[in-house]
Amino acid sequence: SVDELLSIVAAASGKHIEARHIAGPVGVLSRNFSNDRIESLGWAPKIPLSVGIPETYAWVSSQVASARIVAAPGMGSKSLTQGPELG
Repeated sequence: SVDELLSIVAAASGKHIEARHIAGPVGVLSRNFSNDRIESLGWAPKIPLSVGIPETYAWVSSQVASARIVAAPGMGSKSLTQGPELG
């Protein structure tokens, strides 16, 4: 469920994320999907979201923290003493 995904992301980030529930689907209905079709072809995930999300968050955080040069159009390059944090 979306609430479970929110819980996994919040735990991985160490941040409090407040859920805001809205009535019914909003926007494109095709984003409300099921894995039934792909699983019927024999596919199954190798890594559960509860493992993959924290691993991915940690990897992205380390990449951001290790960034040393930030290039901005028209600003040239700026050397950083410490990389930006994920906000």
